[in-house]
Amino acid sequence: LTEKMKRSEEIHRLAIAGIQEAVFEYSTLDKSIYVNHIFGAMVGIPTLAENLGLFRFLSLFNQTMSNELKLTIERMEQGVETSFSMEILTDTPRVTWVLIRGTASINHQNKTICINGAISDISERKMLEDTINQMAYFDALTSLPKRTYLLEQLQKYMSQEEDPFFALLFIDLDNFKLVNDSAGHEAGDRVLQAVAAYLMGMTDLNMAESDAISAPINIAARLGGDEFVIVIPTDKTYSQLENFTERLLGEFDNLVICPEKDTYHVTMSVGIALYPEHAQDLTQLLQNADTAMYHAKRKGKNTSCIFEPDM
Repeated sequence: LTEKMKRSEEIHRLAIAGIQEAVFEYSTLDKSIYVNHIFGAMVGIPTLAENLGLFRFLSLFNQTMSNELKLTIERMEQGVETSFSMEILTDTPRVTWVLIRGTASINHQNKTICINGAISDISERKMLEDTINQMAYFDALTSLPKRTYLLEQLQKYMSQEEDPFFALLFIDLDNFKLVNDSAGHEAGDRVLQAVAAYLMGMTDLNMAESDAISAPINIAARLGGDEFVIVIPTDKTYSQLENFTERLLGEFDNLVICPEKDTYHVTMSVGIALYPEHAQDLTQLLQNADTAMYHAKRKGKNTSCIFEPDM
């Protein structure tokens, strides 16, 4: 009987070796994992031993994903057919993402004796998903988040904080149309890219200078055209907001971020709305900040204005 079992196992191993997909067999008895040669090639280690311990197998993944995989294997042991996608750590520059699927084999005592499964390389699919996600959430010209990403992050922040309080700054460039009309759209694009880099730098600086607990959100985003938004935490006395806005306008006015900015006297008009004081709905908050921005333009541009209900 033992000889027959050994022969049966050998035939099984040969069958696995011949499969043109990475497969694994995990023994619940000795915690060993058998993988075929396809898996070794997938992770960039052609000489990878076919019989691995669980620890060696898990070491191919980063700590977070290794823990998730361990939990996934435990669910498989309980008879739950499951799948899990994760990034593998390889010796090659290529980022490898795999999809692991497995099912448990049960003996006559209803105990799991092993888990058989397949490991598929989904790197190309993951890259495509990342590209689509990048296009959906981030502006191609400036790399800033778009409106969709901004609103999703704010909703997430508001749902997690007990007493969320932040300022939304609606920014519109003064004299930007003159750049496009006089110097062309390529020059206009350079201005937008320079402004985006400046705004990202300002939010990074604000985060660095703020207490980590009191500054859980700092976002710069592009809504479209020459309209941008910055969201920052602020105290309810407005002192942080006043300091930030003063520096935002002052440094932008003085810095030479690109030649076209100074040639055509590009400045910023900023409208400010506070959550939840001026609106508890994010769309309305944006509209209120937009309204305040137009009041800033009427005041002579290159200034800021806080929203008031009678606007």
